[in-house]
Amino acid sequence: MNSNNYIAIVLMAIVAIASRLLPHPPNMTAVMAVALFAGARITNTKLAMALPLLIMILSDIFLGFHSSQLVVYVCILAVSVLGLSLRNSTSFTKPLAMSFIGSLFFFLVTNFAVWLGGAMYPMTLEGLFLCYAAALPFYTTDSFQFVNSSQLVFGSFFANGVIGDLFFTGVLFGLYELSKKFSTKAVTSVQ
Repeated sequence: MNSNNYIAIVLMAIVAIASRLLPHPPNMTAVMAVALFAGARITNTKLAMALPLLIMILSDIFLGFHSSQLVVYVCILAVSVLGLSLRNSTSFTKPLAMSFIGSLFFFLVTNFAVWLGGAMYPMTLEGLFLCYAAALPFYTTDSFQFVNSSQLVFGSFFANGVIGDLFFTGVLFGLYELSKKFSTKAVTSVQ
């Protein structure tokens, strides 16, 4: 890996950490996209798996840790593994599809862990569905109700996760493909 690749990885990590630390709609960060991108495009598999976890740990030092942290880290690692399936893909739609799958996986597993914790919902099938339902609604901080159109976009943890993951995945994979085209043109023009 050349020094430009390391610089790109460091910049990607800084942006992902900043996306968690700076004000943002709940659950709309670059971490899942970085995990997918790292699995897909960083050839050193250990680095590809470690990068998103390092981003989480560094930002969690400032944000704080919680009882479900290990589950979150495992889900992010799973998305990096999902990215491995994209290593030979040149499609732009496959990363977006995998991003959606990763978002859905994260939502299902982390909310299952919340339910399994047993403190907030009854340990019944109905309690599990209540847990999932509570993570879906478009809400305000003081009540579960629709308020205005901006909340229809930025009110749901699940929707925010999907929107953020798709956006940042598109940006990362798109910039990567653009950089490949420009570097190929630069090499061709030098020859």
